[in-house]
Amino acid sequence: MAMFLAVGMIAAITFGRPKYARVLAQRAEEGLGTNVDMAKAVLVVTCTPIFVVYLGASVLNQRVRIIRRALRDGLCPMKSVPDEGDESVDTSSSAAPDGWLTVNASQHLKTAREWDLSKITVWAVYFGILFMIGLVFIAQFTTVLLSFVIGATATMNLALVTVCMIVVGLMMFLLPPVPGLPVYVAAGVVLVPPAKDEFGLFFAAVYACGICLFMKLMACALQQKVIGEGMSHLVSVRQAVQINSDFMRTFKLLLSDKGVSPQKVALLCGGPDWPTSVNCGIMRLPVLPIMLGTLPIIVLIVPTVLTGTFMYLSQLPPDEDGTETYWWADTASIVSLALSSGVQFVTFLYAASYIEKAMSERKEDLDRIPIDEEVQNADERDKVNNEAYLKVIQWGTLPVLAKIVLVLALFSMIARAISCNFLEKDVSEYTSSLTQSKTTWTGMS
Repeated sequence: MAMFLAVGMIAAITFGRPKYARVLAQRAEEGLGTNVDMAKAVLVVTCTPIFVVYLGASVLNQRVRIIRRALRDGLCPMKSVPDEGDESVDTSSSAAPDGWLTVNASQHLKTAREWDLSKITVWAVYFGILFMIGLVFIAQFTTVLLSFVIGATATMNLALVTVCMIVVGLMMFLLPPVPGLPVYVAAGVVLVPPAKDEFGLFFAAVYACGICLFMKLMACALQQKVIGEGMSHLVSVRQAVQINSDFMRTFKLLLSDKGVSPQKVALLCGGPDWPTSVNCGIMRLPVLPIMLGTLPIIVLIVPTVLTGTFMYLSQLPPDEDGTETYWWADTASIVSLALSSGVQFVTFLYAASYIEKAMSERKEDLDRIPIDEEVQNADERDKVNNEAYLKVIQWGTLPVLAKIVLVLALFSMIARAISCNFLEKDVSEYTSSLTQSKTTWTGMS
């Protein structure tokens, strides 16, 4: 949801205020550096259908304007003065007065044609493969594993359930494609029922949130110290994360600030779980300040755990007189899910804004961060090969068969991404299946 909200805001700025769009694009290229083609590839895979609809609306808009102008000229030939703001009569080279697209749409299409199509298409196919692995295969594996945990812990006491949840939760966190959302939701389904018998419903939810916070901190420590620092001596790893780029140096600068600053909290809580912690380890940042900066993640954990708890309560059978004790649980689960999505989106926006602000206002501090000379030398050695590769894969020099294969692969990835977003089960159905499994296994027991 956060991704779609961000895309919607960017699209509104881009298509509503062209001058703001140019500023946004310039800042994005400056901030991403060599990663800008990767960002464009992600944009192609996720937003191509939106862009096609936009071009169709532009064609319709232009046709209506031309017909309206023709009717006006026929009725009042002496007053064929264009309306103020009528883009269809623009005589610039970007669009003819009677062209198929409006001036803004023509400029957007011209900008897209100036991209490195071969490189972006290849990156888009790679992103589609990662999308399939992460959001389809890993997601299905996560559902099956958590469903197994729910069934296996239905007859256990609270201590055993807690141990099983911590072990499985840490396993999930240590997998790069798995986010924290399904782990927190599953904890609300698995931990609350046995804890409710011991402490009551309120303290059972508090207990589940505390266990989730413990799992998150433990996972961050393992990701940073074991995975990140364990690979930090490899030049290829530091080169892969582009440790000398302005973005990564700014990332290190903000996380190196003393204390628990809002910038540090936004980066640690608003960024993706696995990459953020592993990058902290690759940069060899101290673990204790990172753990302190991660503590506010409880603001995201609480509504997500409550989503699973409310979904579980909504699946409980009615009382003997036929009344539902938790009739409000369905509505509460929707509200808590929306709240968790909003918190995640806001922290992501704050993290992006802090990075952009630091890159423009703290250049002297950035210059004081030493350059990784080993990575710089490796980049220089690879520069010649990369330039030769880019010349070979220029779109104009590729054979026709290669172009056809790339285009078919790209559209296949786009079609699959659309089908995964709109045809697969959403989060509410996922949590509902978990809670139904929990209720079924409890009844069988």
